[in-house]
Formats: sequence, C-alpha cells, structure tokens
Amino acid sequence: MVQGTSAATVTDDNGKYSLNIKDKKANVVFSFTGFALQTISVNNRSVINVSMATDAKSLSEVVVTAFGIEKNKKALTYSTQVVSGKELTEAR
Repeated sequence: MVQGTSAATVTDDNGKYSLNIKDKKANVVFSFTGFALQTISVNNRSVINVSMATDAKSLSEVVVTAFGIEKNKKALTYSTQVVSGKELTEAR
C-alpha cells in the first residue's frame, strides 16, 4: 500500500506485485499476517524487491475462517475452536 493513499495491491502466487505510484518519493508499506510490517521508500525506483521477516508476536489471536478470511478472534460473532501448533505439526 502506498502510505497515505488508498493505492494498494496483493501479490500473486509467486510473490510478484504491480503498483502504480505517481509520487516517486512515496513510501510503500508491505504487510502480511505473521510477518513484520515494512515501510520502504520508493526513491525513484521502478522495482522494489522485499524479503519479509517473520514476527511470531503478531500471531497470538489470528483466526482463519472456513472461507480463508483472517479475522481477530474478538471480531467473530460465532464460536471457534483452538488448535495448538503442536497439534498442527503432529503426524498421525
């Protein structure tokens, strides 16, 4: 997302994205669930490659619904079930 605007995009399955930025001195904010937010200055560049750094702290209350939509647990209007990381990695 271009900081201070509504211009935003998402990556494709390979992590590639395209974003038209008029102000070549703008800042672009990169974010994804479970990763640290990064703000990068465009500085007249036409290509910006970003490597996201994990941020385990931000995963405390993320809920993925049946539709694959991520929500805050407190924002849900229905009951949920908790699954621990151990249960996810346990081979059966």
